[in-house]
Amino acid sequence: YPVAYHLARTTSRWGSVLYVLVLSPLLVGVVVRSFGWLILLSGNGVVNRVLLDLGLIQSGLQLMNNRLGVTIALVHVFLPFMILPLVGVIQSIDPSLESAARSLGASRLKVFWRLVLPLSWPGIQAGTILVFVLSLSAYVTPVMLGGAQVKTMSVLVVQNLIDNFQWPAGAAQALVHRLYEAVAINPRMDAASKDPKTELQEWLQGHKMKLPVYRVVGTLGAAHKQTFDVECEVPDLGLRERGIGGSRRAG
Repeated sequence: YPVAYHLARTTSRWGSVLYVLVLSPLLVGVVVRSFGWLILLSGNGVVNRVLLDLGLIQSGLQLMNNRLGVTIALVHVFLPFMILPLVGVIQSIDPSLESAARSLGASRLKVFWRLVLPLSWPGIQAGTILVFVLSLSAYVTPVMLGGAQVKTMSVLVVQNLIDNFQWPAGAAQALVHRLYEAVAINPRMDAASKDPKTELQEWLQGHKMKLPVYRVVGTLGAAHKQTFDVECEVPDLGLRERGIGGSRRAG
């Protein structure tokens, strides 16, 4: 999320360089990328050699043939599928909304938590669905970096179908795999399909606080004055903590 927010809001010329770095995992084939991680994470690989030369460890770390190596490689390749949907949604949020919230007394944390995060929720849902589906179907990376120690559903299905020739078991596992995918994705798809404006209105409706009545005095002519009572409701953006509220009079 921090990378996506920076890409969406930055005006620096280095923003395009960061875009290239984010997209770089997608520019390399899955096999080549997995071999690259083999070179980095192996017992005599780059990571272990650097740590040994710096004296931080006494013996090589086990970074392969376990869940750690598979997780590192999968995070590397699937990170763009989470960042890019978030960038698109955050760019659609008007920055003036954040400025208005800040001018009303909200802290930066409250602006993010109660304004930016709810509006960017569709991007979070879309990225989560993409990463979840791709992680379930990943095969090459778990096989190359996990070896025989990491058993994912895709690896088990292929082993039963190709290695053990257990077609009924493999077919049953593949069916369960797809059913689990459908059950897990369907509620998220329904939530992501909601109109963001409707979702924001519902959220604001649940976070409203009623401010005290403001009294405004306007002059009508030389000897006539009229008082207007104005009552408004705004989202709770931290105004109470800053002591903003109560009756005020203005000429």
